[in-house]
Amino acid sequence: MEFKINVSKFITALAPVIDVATKNTVKDFEGAFMVSISAMNDELNLVAHGGNACIQKNLLNAKIDKLNYECIEEGETVVEAKKLMMSLSSFPPHSDIKISINLTTAGDDSNGEMEMVCDGTEIQSMPISKNDVNPPVAAKTFIAELEANREIFIKGMQKVNFSAGIEEYRPKYLCQVFDASKDGVRFIAGNGARFAINEITGKGIVKTTKKQRIVFPKHNISNIIATLKAASTENITLKEGEGSKDNSEQIVIEFDDTILTILGIDANIKKDYADVDKILNYDHPYKFKIDIKDWVYPTKGTRATYSDEMKTDSLVHNAEVEINVKKDKFIVKANTNMKSKRTVKVETIDSGDEDKMLIRCNSLYLAEMVNQGYDSGSITMRFIDQDKPVVVDYPDLVDGVRDTIEKYSIFFTTSKKK
Repeated sequence: MEFKINVSKFITALAPVIDVATKNTVKDFEGAFMVSISAMNDELNLVAHGGNACIQKNLLNAKIDKLNYECIEEGETVVEAKKLMMSLSSFPPHSDIKISINLTTAGDDSNGEMEMVCDGTEIQSMPISKNDVNPPVAAKTFIAELEANREIFIKGMQKVNFSAGIEEYRPKYLCQVFDASKDGVRFIAGNGARFAINEITGKGIVKTTKKQRIVFPKHNISNIIATLKAASTENITLKEGEGSKDNSEQIVIEFDDTILTILGIDANIKKDYADVDKILNYDHPYKFKIDIKDWVYPTKGTRATYSDEMKTDSLVHNAEVEINVKKDKFIVKANTNMKSKRTVKVETIDSGDEDKMLIRCNSLYLAEMVNQGYDSGSITMRFIDQDKPVVVDYPDLVDGVRDTIEKYSIFFTTSKKK
């Protein structure tokens, strides 16, 4: 194998491949941390497989400006991902290098060397791996297939990702749920006690003839986001492949001569996932309008009382919110070995039957209400009683350029424990 290529363009194209090869990998998976390179006459093919995610990327001069790819001799090899990137980064980015395989240096424990040469005299070499990197068998039958705007897909995934579950014993929350219809898309993530929902509607967001749902496993969300950020295409194709005797269940994302395949799919999550619409669409008797900035320092004060000493005793730190309808204010309290008492001004929209109510909840959820929302604007907080979930609706974001409307909400459970 021997070919020439521009250093900078090769490094840029490799970035998402290295990400899949080295991050969120399955322990002891043979192909992890490796990259397969195949030089062909008209294109250079790259493959990385971390166990639950696989990326296949084709590099062509016609698609990548100033790639300067030239195949001298066809061939294929496998090298360690990080060593490959480090070696390439040791050359000036504007330069073109020649990459070849040298088998004559192979010893008993070596499969040979990959050699990089710049300007005929500057040389960098690295060992070839004996491991194989093989893509998964592609699905032949798809139960979901659609096209979505890449930038909006990234934005939606990033917005709700903080809310995904972390407990391995609750696998149905170790995911993100993606819903698509002809009107737009919706992203949902939650841990069972707290959920985030981001809905974006408008023209040109998605191409589908029916409502479809795809559930993305949490363990490769960061790979998906990193790979899509490195792309330039406007739209991506999403497909969910049905499992068979020849192939496992899989999610396939296609764009820019790239195929990203996500494995480790749990088909049962789709039908067992929480019905968030029951909470979001409920007509809550108590509604309050609040400037999100008025929550910033009360939540900081509350979280400050969750000291290191407290963290060793409890994984959950609760706060109290005293609701006073007649005085249009909340009193937010936390009482540990440190104490906090703060006032939040509110505008009462609907007051229900009681003038006062006490809500207890995880102080982390109040902090996330600020940190994972928007920097400005008025939120609407909705309550039923002290035992039911609290819903927080953020102001609609209207994008006049894209002609889209973004609706964002979170909701979280209350607690009886002080």
